[in-house]
Amino acid sequence: MSVSDKKTNPDGNVLWYWYQNTNQYTAEATNRKHKDSIKRFERWLASKGGYQHTCHWSDIYLDNVSREQMIAPRDIDQNDAEAFLKDLSDAFSGNTQRGTASTLTSAYSWLASKTEPIEDDPFGYVLDVEKKDILDSANSRDAYIIPIEDARYYIRSWNRPRWSCVNQIAAKYTRRAGGISNLDLEDVNIDHPACQWTVHSDIRHWDDHILFRADKAQSDPGRKSGNKTATTAIYPLDNELKQSLLWYLAVRPEPQSSEEPLFFDTEYSRLSAQSICKTFTERSKEITERNEGPKCWYGPGDDDNINPHYWRHWSTTWYEDRVANGGLVDYLRGDTGQGSKANYNQYSDRKKQQILEHMPKFFEPFIDD
Repeated sequence: MSVSDKKTNPDGNVLWYWYQNTNQYTAEATNRKHKDSIKRFERWLASKGGYQHTCHWSDIYLDNVSREQMIAPRDIDQNDAEAFLKDLSDAFSGNTQRGTASTLTSAYSWLASKTEPIEDDPFGYVLDVEKKDILDSANSRDAYIIPIEDARYYIRSWNRPRWSCVNQIAAKYTRRAGGISNLDLEDVNIDHPACQWTVHSDIRHWDDHILFRADKAQSDPGRKSGNKTATTAIYPLDNELKQSLLWYLAVRPEPQSSEEPLFFDTEYSRLSAQSICKTFTERSKEITERNEGPKCWYGPGDDDNINPHYWRHWSTTWYEDRVANGGLVDYLRGDTGQGSKANYNQYSDRKKQQILEHMPKFFEPFIDD
């Protein structure tokens, strides 16, 4: 073997060794994808390596995990790779599943040729050699957009105030489950005598508004979920969501701080995105099994299943069909497209009027919209 063919034995996590040696010249978006994929895998390795946690494995905060509490990536075999891919498919979209698998396959393939600890690519073996059909399709088709009557049926089916509010927020504002999870009490400004907490400075001039801030999960260990959004946006509360929030706040534990989570789980900790997704899935299956309303569940990975991500498709389409300027839809979604930067970079009375004018209503009588 020539000197140039000699393999190295890197210290520490071999996946980060691969990342540091192969990603210097890749695009920023690709770097971000590779980082996220490695961290996603590390959370699973921590959950299997003895790290004590009460959240779903995908919500583990890695800064709290030591190397000794994590299975070493160099010790992964084909059985481990298959188990991870199965757990991955239960928790993430097809695009995320395949992006993560692609990153890990590239990493282990490179490491097998360059380092001593890695002899082969366990992910490539499971997916390519054994031809395991584990991952969902990355090329999702267009979801069927249910009519407003069916959307109303689904939203009205929630008789618990917390879940009524969570569903309305997802369907009215296009926001992801992670963004809803990260809402704090101070992110809601309600004009009502019982709502006297200190609100965030971004909405102190805006009564009856809600604030979605840029993703804070990476800098705050108390947050269980990321929200994938780099922008901050302010939205008005319509009357039905305001009344639902007042209903929820009437039964919510008395706040001790304005920085508390807006939504608690049953153990009075921050409601996670994973819990939101799981609860939506359970309700969609229940409605479908009763066969008394719209079909809300078709099977694992189906784009027509009603879940938090489905509402992002539904409400985006709702607004795009009604709003002439696409920049407002960018703003609603938290996107950073050119139209959003050029036309809707600041919240204003005009945006408030447009959003309220076109916001879907779920508790009004069934009328043509």
